[in-house]
Amino acid sequence: MFQKEIELHDRLAGLLNKLADRRTVDDDAADREYFSGGELSLVAEGHVAGLVIERIPITPDEYKEIRDVLFIFSLPVRHGRFINNRDEALAGLIVRDTLPEGSPFVIIASGLPGFDAFAAVSHAALRELESIEYEVTSSPKISFDRLLLSWATDVLDMEANPTRAPDAWNARKVSDLTYSLSRRDTIERLLPALSEPLRSAVDTWLAEYDHIYTSFTVDNTDRWIAWKGRRVRDGLNWWWYRIPPSGPVAEEYRSYMAGFEEWRRKRDAETSAQEEEPANLSSTTAAESSAKEND
Repeated sequence: MFQKEIELHDRLAGLLNKLADRRTVDDDAADREYFSGGELSLVAEGHVAGLVIERIPITPDEYKEIRDVLFIFSLPVRHGRFINNRDEALAGLIVRDTLPEGSPFVIIASGLPGFDAFAAVSHAALRELESIEYEVTSSPKISFDRLLLSWATDVLDMEANPTRAPDAWNARKVSDLTYSLSRRDTIERLLPALSEPLRSAVDTWLAEYDHIYTSFTVDNTDRWIAWKGRRVRDGLNWWWYRIPPSGPVAEEYRSYMAGFEEWRRKRDAETSAQEEEPANLSSTTAAESSAKEND
C-alpha cells in the first residue's frame, strides 16, 4: 500500500507540472493545495474531470500516464466520480499526437468546431481574451477565453446528454444547464469590451455554438428553465426559453410537471370540498327549521 502511494504521489507530481500550461491558474492552485495536503484522489479526480469536461487535449504519453494513475486506485473511491468510471472517463479524453503552440485558448479551441473564425486573428490579439476577467462574489475570477471555451464545451456535452440515462454518472441535470446559461449571459455582457477584429471573430464563434444549442433544444413556453435558473423577469436572453426535448433535463421537467399537476388536482379538490361545506350546512339548517315549523 505504501509503495502504491509513493508511485501515485510521484506520477501526480509529474502531471501537475506537465498540464499546468493548459489549465486555469485557480484549478492548478487548488490541485497543488490538495497535493500538498496529501489528498491525492482529489488531485487525480480534478485533473481527469477537467480534461474531459473542458476537452483539454493531451499527448499519447500523457494519456498513458493518466491511465496508469487511474488504475493505481482501488475502487470505489470516495468523491471519485471520474475515477470510479475510469474506462468511460479515459474514452472521453482528447488525445493528439502533437499539440499546437500558443495560449491555452489556442491549444484547446483549435480542436473544437468553429475555430476557423479566428483564422485572421493573430495569437497576440487572442491574448486580449485573457485580459478580460469576470468576477463573482466568493468565486474565482474567470477570463473571457475560459468563458468562451466553457460555453463551447458545455454545448457539445449537452448535445450528447440526451443519450444518457437520468441516473448516469455523467448525466447533466437542469442545475448544470442553468449554470451554463448563466455563463452565456456573462459572455454577452462582456462582448462590448472586445476590439476589432477580435469582436467579429468571437461573434462568429458564438454563432456556431448558439446554432448547435438550438439544434437539440425546443421552445420552453412555460419558462421552466428560466424559473429553475431563478430568472423571473421578462426580456431574458433567448437561450433561457429553450429546453432539450429528451434526456435527463427533459425527464426532470416531466417529473416536475407531473408533480405540479398532481398538487394542483389535490388543491382543486380541496377547494371544491370547502366550497360545498357551507352549501351543505345551509341545506341542513333549512331542513331543520322546516321540521320545527311542522312540529
